[in-house]
Amino acid sequence: MTAIVFETPGLIDIRAFTVMGMSAKIGDHPIGKFGTGLKYAIAVLVRMGAEPVVWIGKDQYVFFSEKADFRGKEFQLVRMRAKKWPQRLWREYDLPFTTEYGKYWKPWQVYRELEANTRDESGSTFEIQPSANEVTNKLGSNDKTWIIVDHPDFLAAYEKSDEVFLPGAATKIDETVGLQVFPGTTKFLYWRGMKVYELQRESMFTYNILSDVELTEDRTLKYEFYAKMALGDFVQKSDDPVFIKKIVTAPEDTWEHTVDFSSWKRPTPSAVFREVVRDKPRGLLSSARDRFMEVEPPPHQVMTESVTVAHPTPWAWKGEYIEDANGHDIFRRPSGYHGYWPAVAQKVVDLMNQHAEIPEAQEPEERPAEEEAHGT
Repeated sequence: MTAIVFETPGLIDIRAFTVMGMSAKIGDHPIGKFGTGLKYAIAVLVRMGAEPVVWIGKDQYVFFSEKADFRGKEFQLVRMRAKKWPQRLWREYDLPFTTEYGKYWKPWQVYRELEANTRDESGSTFEIQPSANEVTNKLGSNDKTWIIVDHPDFLAAYEKSDEVFLPGAATKIDETVGLQVFPGTTKFLYWRGMKVYELQRESMFTYNILSDVELTEDRTLKYEFYAKMALGDFVQKSDDPVFIKKIVTAPEDTWEHTVDFSSWKRPTPSAVFREVVRDKPRGLLSSARDRFMEVEPPPHQVMTESVTVAHPTPWAWKGEYIEDANGHDIFRRPSGYHGYWPAVAQKVVDLMNQHAEIPEAQEPEERPAEEEAHGT
């Protein structure tokens, strides 16, 4: 059987596997922050039937489970067997968690945890045939830590690593870019190259978020709107008219249909973005239209006695908007209005069109002199 090895430089403190809430990641913006990930991984692996082995320098640790009774209920307590070099005797310790820890984790999540931790520590991952001689010859380094997992389900997750860690994706925080876009549909979002969220609707492209976002303890994106805002900002700054048009006209059954163009950053839309939206392609998202109107509002409305100069008639309403004869937006259904908008919009249109058609007033006839004299 092939085992997977996660190798990191330096000697990790064994308390990273045994003490809750203890995390001391190096570098800026580490992926892990809670100090629980390794404990989750160990508990799940033991529950799966694997007995992960950790070498810290020449010290060896093996994790396994043992039945324990608590108020009449049986649990599988996670335990640790340790052999400190140069001692030959093993010592066993109870750990403060059971195999119920990380109860809903799947093998791919364990792989993601260990791989992410390895990347945080600038390490590497590889395969090994765990025969006694090979392990003895390669382990016991004075300046490295190895985590070895030997289990078929875990190996299967490792072999599908491209689904967990996006190939070619950037892994560093980059607020100036904010997002990477890759071809191919998917139901997952990635952060720094790592799968962090499962979408309800399939996306037209694959996205890797590079802005600083908040994750839960199990490395899941805490709020989906982070991704929607990142995409909205990215599209507004794009100079690719084909890509922009696909996003701003995204069909209702795609994730992009819910993109947010109104993030707090509010980047200045590119000339290409404005041009695409100005042409009002079929299926244009109202959020893209609203953002366009914020940066390029319609000209000021100038009224004469009976005609709207800036917005020539006939007016018409389309969906949530009222437009002039040139197809320019005049105004939108008021936010929060819950009445029957079609009737209101049609009445406004009818009144303005009728108002514009009133013939010019005739000059009044001269009044007889005797009427003027009597003030009548």
